[in-house]
Amino acid sequence: MTTSATLRAWLRGEVRAVLDRKTATPPFVVWCDPDRSWRELLVAAAEGGSFELWADEEHELLTRERMLAASPAPRVVWLPVAQDDIGYFKVFELKAEHVWTESLVSALARFGVEIARDHETQLRQLLPAHAKEWIDRPVTEWRELTPGNAKTTLVD
Repeated sequence: MTTSATLRAWLRGEVRAVLDRKTATPPFVVWCDPDRSWRELLVAAAEGGSFELWADEEHELLTRERMLAASPAPRVVWLPVAQDDIGYFKVFELKAEHVWTESLVSALARFGVEIARDHETQLRQLLPAHAKEWIDRPVTEWRELTPGNAKTTLVD
């Protein structure tokens, strides 16, 4: 990853790395998001047809029925539950090429954003909104992420 890479580009790369795999059936990702920090970021990353995203706020049973009726295709299916709490969609979770369970804090660290341990707790609630605001900024601009400047960014 280059220092000019944006969170949007990085996230698209993470998704495409799975969806572009050559498999017998089209691969798909089940994206577990119990704290709902990923949904808006995924919607932004999928803009322009970068990848197919199912991120409707619907009951898991309806998502399962939709998956049963749909033609197999590379896609990301967002679920607002932890992997252990998947119920009706379990049969598809077991067939997924990848089940994303990584927290936003952890993923940002892999993206190159260093968040001090003592700031993690304070930033956890602000990160989804901050990440959405800064999704097109290069990783170099994320370097000084603290609770104070995150709040300032969101207020500005």
